[in-house]
Amino acid sequence: MHKIENKDYQEVYYKKVLDNGLNVILFYKPNFHNNFFSLMTPYGAGDYKQKDDQGNVYHLPPGVAHFLEHRMFDYKGIDVMEKLTSLGASSNASTSYDMTQYYFGTTKNDFKKPLKLLLDFVFDLTIPPETVEKEKGIIIEELMMYENMPDFKLYFNALKGLYKYLPYNQDLGGSVESVTNTTLEDLELAYKLNYHPSQMFLVGTVNSQVEETFAFIEDHFKDKDFPFFVKLKRDFEDEPATVALKYAETYMDINMAKVSVGYKFVHPYTKQRDIDKAEWLLKIFFEQLFSSVNDNYQTWLDDKVINDYFDIDISLDPKIGHFIASGENDQVKEFSEFVEDVVKNYNNHISEEKFEQIKNKYIGKAILAFEQPSTMALIYGRNIVTGSDLFEGLEDLKALKYTQMQTFVESLDLLSNKSVYVIKANNK
Repeated sequence: MHKIENKDYQEVYYKKVLDNGLNVILFYKPNFHNNFFSLMTPYGAGDYKQKDDQGNVYHLPPGVAHFLEHRMFDYKGIDVMEKLTSLGASSNASTSYDMTQYYFGTTKNDFKKPLKLLLDFVFDLTIPPETVEKEKGIIIEELMMYENMPDFKLYFNALKGLYKYLPYNQDLGGSVESVTNTTLEDLELAYKLNYHPSQMFLVGTVNSQVEETFAFIEDHFKDKDFPFFVKLKRDFEDEPATVALKYAETYMDINMAKVSVGYKFVHPYTKQRDIDKAEWLLKIFFEQLFSSVNDNYQTWLDDKVINDYFDIDISLDPKIGHFIASGENDQVKEFSEFVEDVVKNYNNHISEEKFEQIKNKYIGKAILAFEQPSTMALIYGRNIVTGSDLFEGLEDLKALKYTQMQTFVESLDLLSNKSVYVIKANNK
């Protein structure tokens, strides 16, 4: 057990890699009432096509990670969520493109029973064959619910318009077809390939019993054997700089058209730490352009070019990234021209003062997250799963300079590859 004291942020946490490879990180929060644990695997909705270094290829139906997450909560005839509730813990799980996580929180000081159940059901898959078909109906109903929610539909179809090969062209839960085609064997294979302790992380925030908790976790695994693990990587074709679809539209029962204007661009970074810094620079850049720190923002609201729905999404992968401007505007062409005009003339909207103001806001929000046990564990966990370090990243954020942003933005071709997705109102 390795103790780490971060004096800059007044955080104390402990790390240990167990004999089976599981990475355990416990934050010591003596003044907090809640205890929280999250168990994570770097297997998400974006990993349905995988391969190993020996050339073995594993292509499973899109949405299989989300399907598996659903079935994990039926453990040997026990409804895990109900059982955790009876133990005084609130629980949930989530699947993103990069990871799946299972977590619970409790105000009870004795959290060993819910922790044991978390470790039991995640590391011991039991799926009764008859439950797979039943679960398909539940997941398809969930997919249809999201399909009828304009905001979700807008965002995920914006991603589909941008990406040809990367997994963002598939919804997190897959499609009706892929879910229908998922078999018990697919779920068991996905689990076997990706739920191994040597690539997983258990992150907790506890108000006491640090050494006792480590001992409890180690004792839990003492009689459990795990097979040899072969690490996999994604198996997708190289993503082109061009968009997959330049324009698409649909109609829904809404009052005003919802528009996403997405732009895809290349960048030079492949290492996660460099990607994280570049993403921070772009977030600060676009916030100077399209938030209330811009002197024109209120005018845009008054002129109904944008409203409170307006949003900018930025995301970077190795060598490729995107930004998506989303808004409500029946004048699609004018909205698209507005976004491009602001970006083209960005020098009129940025300054070192604004850069520092926004940077300090992000730093403050990150430090405030340390005051919530669940947020602390989840954010730290998300970082380590994707190969980042939360505290290292904060220091990188603090060190960013206005001139770095200028140089990076000047190196990018932000506007050449555009995809527009529109949801129009049925009654117009």
